[in-house]
Amino acid sequence: MAEQQPLIHFTPAQVWTNKHQNVSTHIERLYEAWNRWSDRSHPDQDAWQPGLRALQHIVREAEAAGKRVRGLGGGWSLSEAAVTPDFLVDTKQLNNLVIGMSTAFLDPQYQGNPQHLVFAQSGVSVMELNTALAARALALPTSGASNGQTIGGAISTGTHGAAHAFG
Repeated sequence: MAEQQPLIHFTPAQVWTNKHQNVSTHIERLYEAWNRWSDRSHPDQDAWQPGLRALQHIVREAEAAGKRVRGLGGGWSLSEAAVTPDFLVDTKQLNNLVIGMSTAFLDPQYQGNPQHLVFAQSGVSVMELNTALAARALALPTSGASNGQTIGGAISTGTHGAAHAFG
């Protein structure tokens, strides 16, 4: 049986502009990566697996072509920190979110509550995460000033909150 291929789409020669319209650049390829297989089916388990395989495929293509690749979040950054003229990957569809981890995945020395740990793919928005956490009476200790950022975008651009004693 042939190995399933991830669902990936790219549009060549795009002009990308951020939400605030202060950053605009010509990019060679704008990719969309999905948590689906190329036949558009979802995996029975490990819903993140096709998305991971899609990212691996894109990185291999970029490496072979001598291009840079960057993950695109929600487009909220006011800076060019996450922009490249080569390959941008829209990660918004990579939004698998799991709250609570099995102790089988944790270091035996971990002292915290495993039910407070989160697996969030790069495309999960801060709003999605806040909503899911609130449903379990949990919250982020701090976050940026808007709910529009994605996890990947917040990490790649250094989004920060203003809570005392947190970076």
